[in-house]
Amino acid sequence: MKSLFEYTAGKSLENLTTAFLSFVCSEVGYESERAAFAEMVGVDSRDLRIASQSKLSRGVLIDLMLSSRYGETQAIIENKFDSGFTWTNGEHQLVRYAKWLLEQDSSRKILIVLTIARRVAYVKAEISEHLKVRLDQEKRGTYQQKCEIAILEWEKLLGKWNSHRSQQTPTAQPTIFDHLLSYIDSNFVHSVKLTEENLKALQGKDTGEAVEKLFEVIDKISEHAKGHESIQQSTSSSFEKYYHSYGFGFRRNRIDFWFGFWPKAWRGLGAPLFLQIFDSKRAQTHKKALLGTGLGFSEVRLEESASSEIVYLKPIELKPEDIYDSQSVWNQTISLVERVVRAME
Repeated sequence: MKSLFEYTAGKSLENLTTAFLSFVCSEVGYESERAAFAEMVGVDSRDLRIASQSKLSRGVLIDLMLSSRYGETQAIIENKFDSGFTWTNGEHQLVRYAKWLLEQDSSRKILIVLTIARRVAYVKAEISEHLKVRLDQEKRGTYQQKCEIAILEWEKLLGKWNSHRSQQTPTAQPTIFDHLLSYIDSNFVHSVKLTEENLKALQGKDTGEAVEKLFEVIDKISEHAKGHESIQQSTSSSFEKYYHSYGFGFRRNRIDFWFGFWPKAWRGLGAPLFLQIFDSKRAQTHKKALLGTGLGFSEVRLEESASSEIVYLKPIELKPEDIYDSQSVWNQTISLVERVVRAME
């Protein structure tokens, strides 16, 4: 089942999670979550008021404003995932917020950046450069001796919330709260978990050698493609960070192909090397021929969402001798390419 937030990706995750955090801190039924968040901020949850996307004086638009009932405490919370801080009229975003807080009558003023672990170094550097504040080990400091500065991490907040949720009786369907936790955890937090089977595979002494030779085969095939008379264009093999793939592209008869190794397809189709037809729209018009028994391609979505692009992949069969003979792998690949060209004419 996909997360609700998978469908809203691209609609400003920061704004969505900010609004959700405001909801949790305001509505009945989330007292434990609210208390956990207030504890991280350093305020009393029983005396907490919150507003989201508020426009303040000096043209300051903030993500979240926390305040105590009688105004003794005011805290601005800036929710940051991967976006950078902004500048307005030559003034840094954090400087604007800090100056606004200094103008307030509250006895306690707090400026907080809520972010993810891999962005902490960036946020610390921005605080150091623009606010001239050196944070301690708890990632806290003071601006002009009057405004507290702090960095909070989504990882720790999610840990507290997950701990609370695990003690509750599970419902048949995931709640919106569960959707949010799952989406942030899988997309932004360092939460990659290795199974026992993963560890056994990775710790096998032959695994490293096999993968290394797999890369060598791809590099050799790339050289074969560059020297083949029927290939119009060919790139050098390289890594694609987003898909964790390694391979190269080439063109034959105005059809774009890709050859290489893609872990997702390996896991799904049971083979490490693939030929991919890159021209997905054109391939769909010849879908029947490609997916038939003659060619045996498979449809694979690039991503998990239903709206993502479908690509057509065909595993390249490896025989024991092929790992040392890239020529035989190339012969099999170019033969398949020619059959695809004929099928798509």
